[in-house]
Amino acid sequence: MNNRRAIITFVVATLAIACQVIPRDPPERFGTIVHKRFEVSVTVRDQVADVTVRPTFHNPNSFVVEGTYFLALPADAQVQDFKLLIGGKEFEAELLDAQKARQIYQQIVQKQRDPALLELVGTQMLKASVAPVPPNSDFDVVVNYTSLLKDEAGLLSLDIPFTNQFGADYPVPQVSVSVDIESRRAIKSIYSPTHAVEIVKQSDRAARVRYQATNYSPRKRFQLAIHRSDDEVGLSMLTFRQPGEDGFFALLASPKVEVEKAKLLPKDVVFVLDRSGSMAGEKIQQGREALATFIASLNEQDRFNIVDFSSEACRFESGLVEATRESRARATRYAEALKAAGSTHIDEALAMALEMFPKDPARMPMVLFVTDGLPTVGEQRLDKILENVRAKNAGATAARVFVFGVGHDVNTQFLDRLAEEHRGARDYVAPEEKIEAKVSGLIQKVSNPILSSMALDFGGLQVQELYPKVLPDLFQGSQLVMFGRYRGTGPAKVTLKGAAGGTERSFTYDVFFPERETRQEALPRLWASRKIAFLMDGIRLGGTAPQEVVDEIVALGKRYGIVTPYTSFLITEDNVVGMRREAERGFNDMAGRAKDSGGASGVPAAPAESTLAQAESKKLQELRKGASTDDLEEALEAATERARRQGRPDVGVKVVGAKTFFLRNGIWTDSAYDEKDIEKAITVTYLSDEYFKLAEDAALAKLLSVGESLIVVFEGKIYRIVK
Repeated sequence: MNNRRAIITFVVATLAIACQVIPRDPPERFGTIVHKRFEVSVTVRDQVADVTVRPTFHNPNSFVVEGTYFLALPADAQVQDFKLLIGGKEFEAELLDAQKARQIYQQIVQKQRDPALLELVGTQMLKASVAPVPPNSDFDVVVNYTSLLKDEAGLLSLDIPFTNQFGADYPVPQVSVSVDIESRRAIKSIYSPTHAVEIVKQSDRAARVRYQATNYSPRKRFQLAIHRSDDEVGLSMLTFRQPGEDGFFALLASPKVEVEKAKLLPKDVVFVLDRSGSMAGEKIQQGREALATFIASLNEQDRFNIVDFSSEACRFESGLVEATRESRARATRYAEALKAAGSTHIDEALAMALEMFPKDPARMPMVLFVTDGLPTVGEQRLDKILENVRAKNAGATAARVFVFGVGHDVNTQFLDRLAEEHRGARDYVAPEEKIEAKVSGLIQKVSNPILSSMALDFGGLQVQELYPKVLPDLFQGSQLVMFGRYRGTGPAKVTLKGAAGGTERSFTYDVFFPERETRQEALPRLWASRKIAFLMDGIRLGGTAPQEVVDEIVALGKRYGIVTPYTSFLITEDNVVGMRREAERGFNDMAGRAKDSGGASGVPAAPAESTLAQAESKKLQELRKGASTDDLEEALEAATERARRQGRPDVGVKVVGAKTFFLRNGIWTDSAYDEKDIEKAITVTYLSDEYFKLAEDAALAKLLSVGESLIVVFEGKIYRIVK
């Protein structure tokens, strides 16, 4: 067997993220060539992207294999270098143009009956002979190419094909992408609508973006939006609009990284720390560490105080103190001496903190509240505590309240409402997590405020369904991300207003809302995820689930393929009655969890139930803050896999671009399709001449890649693909 060679064809789709072996005369036991590793390294200098791709493959067979290797590339790529390395030897390659590539793709589609290859319409292709690949050995591909990024009003779009065209059963064990950005203009914001990337801005003109994953199942193109501007607060717009529909947009705004200290908004901050008996041991030690981190982060122009509470509330000083070296040293000693004992008097602690803030528009007031339990002394009615906080914290100069719930016994509904009503944020710290890490992360983010009390004006353009509903404050090194929908088209002026150092500031930008724009295909799903999170938050905070809200969440989940606790088992079903019943049961379960986690009664929840509510709250938080389509589709795949394990093999969901398809009776069906329009459908036979004529449109070819039996709605027409 070792002397036998298998003549094969390697088809490596879209930047080598997956490969398929097609043996012409396969041995009885032929192992598929597997993809071990995938690395992408990009340097963006102004508008030029230099991209190096290095996938590693493995021949698992006990015999030599040889064949042909194909690699798809973006249509505008200028190949600088191509190496195929087998046992230290390099093999030459040939660059095929898009027309020749199309012919080869079509031949492979017809031979393999693999519609996924249709996504490669309109690309270039590299072709190389691979011979021989020794048994049980690796071989590497190294491709370097350059691409000129389009600059549209200061917005650069980096688009790297990053998909598994063949739907391989195995994931890629290691995937990494690194993007280094150098720019002569200030980098205002960086955003990936497709992947959960890590972004580090090294200066106003340099940044680093990283993405890493293990056992990764590639699903989509890797997209990165880079906005450059020399304005003090830069603003950019991403849009998506299909003919005949309202458009979607994402607005990104970000201040400079290097801001003069004189322009930073000074803070008044009160750190409220629970030191009741339940905090004894590791939790109070972590609380002291978090407090020390907070003290060290203060700027000279800031003022602060500490409120620590158990059966009664105490404070470091009678009022706010300047953050001098001496006062911070005293505060550190005060924090080190705190001990955990007694009951929990939340109402008194919050009242004491809020009474310290003067009504000064030139300063930003904040409360950092850390607790691990429910009130056990004083006012114990949670609704009344919320009412008291509202009364003391009203008006334009109201304090932002940031909440950290520690452990399993907190009331998530109460803490969610406390943060939501007072323009802050909430986070939950599991027993195995560190309080200090969570608190220091927030402190780092909010340490230097730039603009507060922000508002946006879109001029005469009609926009609606904006998320978030209330704009957060803008901090140095952070960015505002708002999603919405629009109806009008053409140029518009967007005005961002906010308070900086007690002075009203206004920034006006010229933007354009197109009638048709389909490149940012992730925007509809990201907008829908924010709306679902907003609707679910309303139910959690209000304690009731109106039927129209239930219907809207189910409809959004189905239309955009988004998993929620109420749609994960519904999105592939056609039984409307069953959906309604399951959705109602899901909401009843959620209401029960909210009640059991404290509710109006103030009774502590059972740990398991409280944990469920806590996890649900964190999930909503992540959706509101910016879950990528990567996150949403991972959840979707998990839900589909659960359904199949439950004995429903005719269940499946696929997301392609802005569309979602459900497997219904063996047919992949567009979520935008209405059964009453079946008579309007144009029937086309799979792999017929008419089929390949449709595939000449790259956008439609991508949708045809879903499967052999398909119903798709495209530009006002319904196509029914039949075997």
